[in-house]
Amino acid sequence: MKEFTICKRHEGRVNQKQKLIKNSKGFGFLSMVILIAVIAAVGSIVLVTLDSTTSNQQFAETAEKMDILIDAIEKYQADTGIDPATLNDLVTDAAGVGACSANTATSEMENWCGPYIDLVFQEDLSDFSRDGWGTAFNYNVGADNTPGNGTLTSYGADKVSGGGDDLTRSF
Repeated sequence: MKEFTICKRHEGRVNQKQKLIKNSKGFGFLSMVILIAVIAAVGSIVLVTLDSTTSNQQFAETAEKMDILIDAIEKYQADTGIDPATLNDLVTDAAGVGACSANTATSEMENWCGPYIDLVFQEDLSDFSRDGWGTAFNYNVGADNTPGNGTLTSYGADKVSGGGDDLTRSF
């Protein structure tokens, strides 16, 4: 193995580097603070992105449920001639409208011919009247249950009427 010699002119610099390496004890306090700040910043960006994605999914789920409910309400209206008094009337004939029967004059079905809720909600029937945030829909019908006067509203993520994220469908 060859041995290297250092000329006198560079010997001081080599000794300084050896001292620096020998005195170096790893990361300093400031380096650790900067590292923690960077990790925290990246973590917060990830959380904001995940929260936004979850909110978009809840909004889409709510809009889809509302469309299914409006379709069911319109089928109920076509069979009975009135709006359901509550959303539960889409599942059972709680209002006592009467059993489904064929109108001999028009050959159309009439009275309560439900349930009107699609199989989407059949797995968990308690879920059909709640929006994507778990809050019950606000269901309003006209005073005389006449079709065309009702609204179905979700108050959105803030769960407050008029918060800017409300979603309303008319029927």
